[in-house]
Amino acid sequence: MIEIYKTAWQHFRQNLSTMLGLAAMLFVLDIARTKWDLSIGATIFPQMLVVMLLHYMVLFGEKVNMIKKQDRKLAMAPFVRAYGIIIILTCLTTILFLMRSGLSIELALKLWVRVFALSYFVFMVLLGTSLPASMAGDRYNPKISLIRAKSTWAAIAGGFIVGPFLASAILLATAVGLVSLIDNALVGYPTWSEMRLVGWLVDFIWSVAALFVSLLGVVVLCRAYLRIAPPEILAELELAKQTDA
Repeated sequence: MIEIYKTAWQHFRQNLSTMLGLAAMLFVLDIARTKWDLSIGATIFPQMLVVMLLHYMVLFGEKVNMIKKQDRKLAMAPFVRAYGIIIILTCLTTILFLMRSGLSIELALKLWVRVFALSYFVFMVLLGTSLPASMAGDRYNPKISLIRAKSTWAAIAGGFIVGPFLASAILLATAVGLVSLIDNALVGYPTWSEMRLVGWLVDFIWSVAALFVSLLGVVVLCRAYLRIAPPEILAELELAKQTDA
């Protein structure tokens, strides 16, 4: 558990400027989605790009620069294909489950996020190693990922629980507590919505925290993959880290 947080913090600190830039991008996208009432699907590609960059920095241990061109080419197409399969399977499972559940449309819509999150968790546990595998140049096949899942599912599930899930719960509880305290302290003063700059600052800090939570999940997937990666892939990754050093 401690090693997951330690590794994530190491990469976060090493790529601090990039992480703040990615958080700013997600923050602006969230504002645009709210202002123009865009669907979550409208921002899925930028979010996928963020996840891809996080895998890149964790696997290769390389400092990522959003402006300067990287020395190593990103395996964008394989990664997008692997991640797309997980998203498609998650959406199909969620839709089929809700359609066959016999629930009313109103109740089904209320349960949509929860069912989607649970389905996403399950497919990440089963197929999640395909993401670091595709980034590392390993051949991708859903069948191979399912076979590997026999050896990695427990590490991924446990890692998600003590990593991003626990961190999310702590951050949420902290945020709710702080907002409550500040609201009580600001009785008679302008509300959050009226203090736009303060609200934006709080939202940006939340975006940074959410990005760190995502990094925890990427660390979990990469650690699980490196345990079962082919020797030639491990050799290439080690050589890349030595070259960058």
